[in-house]
This record gives sequence, C-alpha cells and structure tokens, in this order.
Amino acid sequence: MKKIAIGICIVIMLLLPSVSAFTHKAIVIQETNDCDLDIIYDDMKEKLENVETQNERNIVFKETILELDNNGFLQDISVKEAYDLIDNANGDLYSVHGQTDRIYFLENIGVHYYKESWNHEGFMRTIYDFIWRIFLLYINFRNHDGSWITFGYGVGPWNGDIETYHPAHGYVNIVHPDGTEEEYNGEIYGRIGSIWPVLGSAEGQRHYMIGIKGFKGVKTGNYFIGTAEQVKIRYEPE
Repeated sequence: MKKIAIGICIVIMLLLPSVSAFTHKAIVIQETNDCDLDIIYDDMKEKLENVETQNERNIVFKETILELDNNGFLQDISVKEAYDLIDNANGDLYSVHGQTDRIYFLENIGVHYYKESWNHEGFMRTIYDFIWRIFLLYINFRNHDGSWITFGYGVGPWNGDIETYHPAHGYVNIVHPDGTEEEYNGEIYGRIGSIWPVLGSAEGQRHYMIGIKGFKGVKTGNYFIGTAEQVKIRYEPE
C-alpha cells in the first residue's frame, strides 16, 4: 500500500504543474459579509427588471462588478479583467445570474481532468478521477473561465437501492442568445448531464447534475454572475 500511495503522489505531482495553464484568468473573490452581498445583488436584480436589450444587461452586470470592487470583494484582478470575463457584447452566449445552495463549480482545470479520465483505463483513470473530484468537492479557486456548474445531485441506484434526488434551492435567471428570458425559483436541478465520481464507497454513489457549461464570470458566496455556452435548468431531476 505504501508503494501505491507513493506512486499516486508522484503521478499527481507530475500532472498538477499544468494547473497554471488553465487558471491564468482566475477571479478571486474575498469571502465577505453575506448581508453586503445581498444588498449588492438585490440592487442588481432590481435594475435588471427594467432592461430591454443585451447591451443594457451588460451595463448592469458591469455596475455590479464595480460595486463588488468598491466594497473590497475583488482581489488580484482588475475591474477591466472582470468586465472582459463577463462580457457578452456579441450576444452569442447565455447571460446568467443566480443564487443557490448545493451548487458545485468544476473549474476549467477540473473539467480538463474529468474529460481526460474518460480517455484512460485502470490506474491512470483512477488518478484522473481522484484529481478532478478534488477540484469539484474540496478546492474552490473561484476561477470561472470555462467552468461547469452543477445544481443538485442524485444518489444511487446501486445494489437494488432506489435512486434519490437532492435539489439545489434558490434561483437562476437565464437570458438566451435570442433574447428569450426564463427564471427558475425554488427546487431546481441541472439537466445537461451528470458528473459521476467513481472513487469511494458512499460519495461515489453521488452524481452531480450539470446545469451550466462554459461559465465565465464571478462567484461570491452562493451568488454567481456571468455568461455561459450551454444552460439547462429544470424543476424535475429527469
């Protein structure tokens, strides 16, 4: 077992140097007072009720970024860099914002290792699974330049168990590239697909339900704001 553990550590050390190549546009958000965040995002939502065009929405998003910065919530990144990350000037992306619990972000580097895990078998598959699972569940760089976001999760079925579902609770507002707007409130699930961890006896039975892919933007606490390449949220798990 000791030799196996040493081998795993060596492989991880060889793989992780590529992290910097995937996180060079990271946004770092300072953990802060939830009350202050509520005020900033409530103000944003109120302003968005009166917008009619994508350009007007971009302006509100940028005002929110500036407000976050003015209150000391942004670190190690300029306001312009944040603007560039959430910009949807061409209108060819989804504009999204929301606040939910049971939400996990698989950062761009984690997405890379998740995809790579399906290209390997045996020992290397286990290593890749181990790495991306750490990024999903335990590491929060708050890097959002191509992340996947999961909403809720399912458990099972294995060994005759009945599959159970555990939704996220909150809201997600979505504006499609064609301008169509929709909002989900209450118990919600991601419906693009699922991320399936395979390691561990209990945790490995969970599959995390993807609702957003290609997310670029800002996350503060349980709030997020930005753009996405693909979005699918529903009230039912399947």
